[in-house]
Amino acid sequence: MAATKRENIEIKKAEPKHASLAAELIFETDSHVFGYWFGGNKERALNYFALQWRGTEGPFSHIFGQGAFDGEDLVGIEAGYDRERQHREGRTFFRHAEELLTPSEYDEFKKAIGYMPFLNPPIPRDAYYLQTLAVSKKRQREGIGELLIISAFERAAAQGFRSCHLDVYADNPAVDFYLRMGMEIFCEMRVPCLEKHHHIARHYRMVKGF
Repeated sequence: MAATKRENIEIKKAEPKHASLAAELIFETDSHVFGYWFGGNKERALNYFALQWRGTEGPFSHIFGQGAFDGEDLVGIEAGYDRERQHREGRTFFRHAEELLTPSEYDEFKKAIGYMPFLNPPIPRDAYYLQTLAVSKKRQREGIGELLIISAFERAAAQGFRSCHLDVYADNPAVDFYLRMGMEIFCEMRVPCLEKHHHIARHYRMVKGF
């Protein structure tokens, strides 16, 4: 049955109309960090990610994404970019937060983001950064995540990237999945003050070379 379901899946460009579901999927990939960004307010985080997904700018925009579709239903997403695009989208990343948050909330957001370079190493110039890979909870264990990540690897290699990088919470069960897909744990990062005050434990940078 799982194989039949997998055969029905089509990987194609993501669409803005699925913003609410995409926001949920993005948030669940690292609820520890994303919750921290928005002061523990999940609704606030979902509003932010949905706003980014609907638009054509920002690192969480649908323009950087591929969707796994079962007919018209979105059942998973993969999104990523290179170092240049990450830097280029930074202005929109903060602008959308400033639009949605109160001044005090925005100050806390900026403070939280200030720790991220210590938790997420820089992206090499010749690497594709897999920002998001997520499958709807109801459709997990059907091989959809495998289809998405293989599509990401193939697309990145075809575009001339020499490797694929991603960051993942060390206790995330997805670590085993990434290992099975040929990725390696390149390094691990931890920020003691985030561990102590916000329960954000170590993260892995995982890499697959092409």
